Amino acid sequence: MFVQDALALGFHGDRDLVDNAPSTPLPDPAPWVRGVAQALIEVMAGIRPPASVVRLTTPPVYVAVARRYGATVRRAATRSPAGTGPAVATPTGRGSRRLAVLRIHCSCTRADTAEVAVVLVDGSRVRAMALELTALAGGWRVSALEIA
Repeated sequence: MFVQDALALGFHGDRDLVDNAPSTPLPDPAPWVRGVAQALIEVMAGIRPPASVVRLTTPPVYVAVARRYGATVRRAATRSPAGTGPAVATPTGRGSRRLAVLRIHCSCTRADTAEVAVVLVDGSRVRAMALELTALAGGWRVSALEIA
């Protein structure tokens, strides 16, 4: 059980996900996942609040992304010069640091599941992100996330 302030949330695995093939055809995940991947890397970099991706992810993925956001913000606060307050990330990506999705490759493994490989630019580094998407109410939700 994850407790946030006075609201207790119980995570019950994947019970909220659709586990049968969808009754209507799902949209192509490629256009949707580009924006989602960008939002996820911005949250993990401390640029965007975690609440902005809560509806796009399953609870376990959201918790992992929110923890990474918290660690990034705490690390930035300890690096700020004395007396200037915490170093807050800006929407431009903290000065010269660039965060961008370069390329995506989608593969539908089943009617209700897709696997996505994403190539990212994170400052001067090129990184890889792997996502698993699961069908939910006629759309997609990120059910697994790995970054290398």
